[in-house]
Amino acid sequence: MIALTILFGLIGLGIIIFVHELGHFLAAKAGGIDVETFSLGWGKRLAGFTRGGTEYRISWFPLGGYCKMKGEMLRANLEQAEMDRMRGEEGSYLAASPWKRIVVVLAGPLANMVFAVVVLSFIWWVGFSTFSWPNKIIVAPDYMQAHGEEVHPARQAGLESGDRIVAMNGRPVESFWDITEVILQNPGTPVLCEVERRTPQGTTALEATVTPDVDPDTGQPVIGIHAWIEPVIGTVAPDRAAALSGFAAGDRILRVDGREVRHSVDFERALQEAKGSVDVLIERGSGRRTLTLVRETDGGGAPDPGFEWDYSAYRSPRVGLFGALGRGFTQTADLIRLTLMGIGRLLSFRFKGLQLAGPIRMTQIMGEAATAGFDLGIGVGFVSFFRILGFISVAIGLTQLLPIPVLDGGQFVLNAFEGLRRKALGPKFIYRFQITGIFIILIILVTTIMSDILSFVR
Repeated sequence: MIALTILFGLIGLGIIIFVHELGHFLAAKAGGIDVETFSLGWGKRLAGFTRGGTEYRISWFPLGGYCKMKGEMLRANLEQAEMDRMRGEEGSYLAASPWKRIVVVLAGPLANMVFAVVVLSFIWWVGFSTFSWPNKIIVAPDYMQAHGEEVHPARQAGLESGDRIVAMNGRPVESFWDITEVILQNPGTPVLCEVERRTPQGTTALEATVTPDVDPDTGQPVIGIHAWIEPVIGTVAPDRAAALSGFAAGDRILRVDGREVRHSVDFERALQEAKGSVDVLIERGSGRRTLTLVRETDGGGAPDPGFEWDYSAYRSPRVGLFGALGRGFTQTADLIRLTLMGIGRLLSFRFKGLQLAGPIRMTQIMGEAATAGFDLGIGVGFVSFFRILGFISVAIGLTQLLPIPVLDGGQFVLNAFEGLRRKALGPKFIYRFQITGIFIILIILVTTIMSDILSFVR
């Protein structure tokens, strides 16, 4: 399983890098700039071929890649005369106008965005299954003591725990995943919810308008609700407390130490307040029995019973080609907005709730998404893999636009400065600019790799 996770992760990262470098490559070719090498990976050449003056290769270190254009070499001893020669040499990167070079630089990140739109649109077009819980909700302040007196949008709108949200802005809602998707697409925008509420007199239909707030810790829109998860066990981890105590898939938890359990939050609160083992009344088939569960915790000290709650599969709604393109553009725009908010919080040193992911962690995320999906079926595996590919493609494309030397954003600044100045930059300035960028990138790389390692330790 670990080998497959690594394999899928490397394949995913390779695809994203290939798309990015392909954007640079196509723009360079279209602009008359000669591409000497187009490589997937860094370091020593493993395999490849030469065609049209370009060497296409696969290199030994897979976490990277590059598109090397003629006249792009960085050297400390580059003289002004040699740079002037490069600027006059046909097909050289430096011979192209600064604005043409800007197009080449921006083509890489743009290719990442287009890739995300295409992938997400295709997923919506062919349809997919998502695994979630029903559209029944818990209003956070009702059960989560940590919220204190804070007023949430859901409570302000009059929503109550146990409500079923059946439609949002006229769009039918079947699962909590559907609810989350609409919330993410509407930060700060009123959303009209059609609600079903069960009362002693029967089921009542009503409407509520809720406006998602942006969580300052995560940067994501929230309304202060949780999924109402029925306390039915889905899978039990082997050799953990629940399995050793006799719990099995399909068991419904009724009480913990005599306290009624209506949903997963009731169960989790009972475990949090317990000091040691707890007596759990379960319903299995037509019978009931009491099992003793030893309280265990995860790496962060939170209770971990050693099982997962049951969930259901929901099929995506049928959409045509243009509807799928609309969904693809909308989801990509949401990803761009959330990524920009994350970058903004990083640059303003607001790290609370922010998780950095370097190349190792991104490889792991893509690999785990693929392997977990394939465990549920081939179709689910491919959808999970390419969906996370689209998400990370957006993140990498936007990160490349940061105005840091060596990154595409830094090259944009360099070429724009030259274009506005209307005078070629000297080799020493360019070299120092690039070396500064390399130093910054090394710091970022070390930081993200350390973050990756700490995530594994946790």
